[in-house]
Amino acid sequence: MSRYRLQYSNRLRSLSVVMMLLSLTVGLVLVTGGSSSASLVSAHKTAKNARQLHIVGVLAQITDPYFISVECGAHAAAKALGNVQVTFQGPTTPSVAQEITTLDSVAITKPDGVILGPFDPNAFISPVVKLMNGGIPVYLVDSFLAKDAALGATNTDVVLSANTLARSIAGLMGDKGQLAIIAFGPGDPYEGPRYLNMVKVLHAKYP
Repeated sequence: MSRYRLQYSNRLRSLSVVMMLLSLTVGLVLVTGGSSSASLVSAHKTAKNARQLHIVGVLAQITDPYFISVECGAHAAAKALGNVQVTFQGPTTPSVAQEITTLDSVAITKPDGVILGPFDPNAFISPVVKLMNGGIPVYLVDSFLAKDAALGATNTDVVLSANTLARSIAGLMGDKGQLAIIAFGPGDPYEGPRYLNMVKVLHAKYP
């Protein structure tokens, strides 16, 4: 292995640790409503001797309360790490085209890594592959791609959340009645799988 490849491999490995710590902390904040002090202390010890890193988050809708919580979790992790600066960008209304444009603009600045919440499992494959091939690791948060192109991902368990939603809603309805679901819209990669699984649970347990 050449010296360049060795340096690149070490850089990618160290960045992957930071990306995973950030994304896992985001997940902890979303699930628990707070942060895990043990995880944050461990993260700080891991990265305290590393150089200053700039990680950019590109999200599907920057003003959505859900994505605001994602941003808060990432900032909490970055603060604990001490040597990480994290910023977020994205459209104010869901738009695949605008999010890809934002991602392309971010790529020009050559950040150390990207946390991405893609609003389409197919349209973002090419931009993610391009970033990864250019040495910029991409970590997905609560989302997925149709092709295994990113460094990794931290996702909500939609099956588990569907069970929780179904049980809570059925209890509120007295285990009977008709239910209408008003979600964002068809094709939403975040809400779609969750509600589809919830409906399956409702049909199975509360026919």
